[in-house]
Amino acid sequence: MEKTILLVEDNQKILYNLNLLLEFNGYKPIITMNGEESLDILSNLETTPDLILYDILLPKTGSYDFKRKYLKNPIEILFLLFNLHFDLPENMYYLVRN
Repeated sequence: MEKTILLVEDNQKILYNLNLLLEFNGYKPIITMNGEESLDILSNLETTPDLILYDILLPKTGSYDFKRKYLKNPIEILFLLFNLHFDLPENMYYLVRN
């Protein structure tokens, strides 16, 4: 049985490449470009994904907003935050502030 991964990334090039990488390695990615859409997807899935890969700095719903909304109905799931275009000084301020 394939492992399902919810992939949330707003950059189309990164999303495309991560999707290809996951499919090539035998995973079933479910892709979305924002946190609100990912919440809708999660509420409509029959089974829980094995992993959520979530861009930590999404413009509309960042990872912290997503986690607050998602954790209202917590389930056991591996949640991995990432960012592939990390500008250290600016984004470190964001991480520390939130």
